[in-house]
Formats: sequence, C-alpha cells, structure tokens
Amino acid sequence: MKFNANDFYLGTTEDNLVGLFLSYSKKLSKASNKEICGNVVHLIWNIATFTTDYLCPSCQESNLRISSSTDHNHIYETCDNCLTTFENGEFVERPDEMIPATKKEVDDFLINAKQ
Repeated sequence: MKFNANDFYLGTTEDNLVGLFLSYSKKLSKASNKEICGNVVHLIWNIATFTTDYLCPSCQESNLRISSSTDHNHIYETCDNCLTTFENGEFVERPDEMIPATKKEVDDFLINAKQ
C-alpha cells in the first residue's frame, strides 16, 4: 500500500521524533530485512497515526489514536498500550490489519465526536 504524506497529520504524538529515528537507526544497523521492514512499519504507524487528547478508558495509560480499516470502511480508536479498540464508541475486537486514518477520516471522526 502506498501513502502520500500530505494525506495524513504527521507527528501528532508528544513523542520525541528525533529520538525515535535515532533509536530505530541504531536497531536497524544489524537487523535482518524482515526486522527492518517491521521497524519501518512501526515507525510509520508512530508518525502517521493521529493521536487524540482522549485517554484510553481501559488502561488510563495512553491517548487513543485514530486508525482505519485497510478498505477505509471503518474508523477505530485504538490504544497502543493495551490494544483496546473502539468503533463508534463501542469495544470491538482489534482487526488484524489497520492503517493510519487520513486527514479526512480524522476530521470526520472529530466532528462526529463533538456532536
């Protein structure tokens, strides 16, 4: 799947992105191709998945992120800490595959959340 950076809100976490890059670059210097791919996927997830101000109601440890199903038919609130996943405010089983929500999906979600 190809992504266009302009379609996403990048860097919405309070994570130190420079620190993330340095951490990943150290890990990848001796990594296998499979490990490199896995780390790149995690890095893209951390940078491109919109982080909300909503604290996870399950673990109270992390802010929820907005993600999408790969077919863009479902929008989820997900917790990277405890893996709790919500759709329309209801707990759902975490899908096998999710992608960062686009700017449009995030905007639509936030508008609906305020109503």
